[in-house]
Amino acid sequence: MTTQVTGPPEVEIVEARAERLDDVGSLWRAMHEYHAEVAGEAREVAPFRRAEDSWQRRRGEFERWMRAGDAWLLIAERDGSPGRLRLLPDLRRRLELRDKRADG
Repeated sequence: MTTQVTGPPEVEIVEARAERLDDVGSLWRAMHEYHAEVAGEAREVAPFRRAEDSWQRRRGEFERWMRAGDAWLLIAERDGSPGRLRLLPDLRRRLELRDKRADG
């Protein structure tokens, strides 16, 4: 008898354009709902928005940053479905802006 051992499905990290933002909306909403759930007393200080409202605001920011070249999006996909997201700032642009401000 042969036992076949298989590992977890492959995860692929892809760099995505702003057109893929809707693909990760459900991930953002799930993260937001989790944070709202575990926030405890922090909700008394600053109430949480609804998850959909939070996503619409953040999506607009992400899209502006990406189209301006100020950030880029990485999506971890398994079998073509997004499982994680990471929006990263373009540090080179930020350093250039900082240097311009310092000069004057």
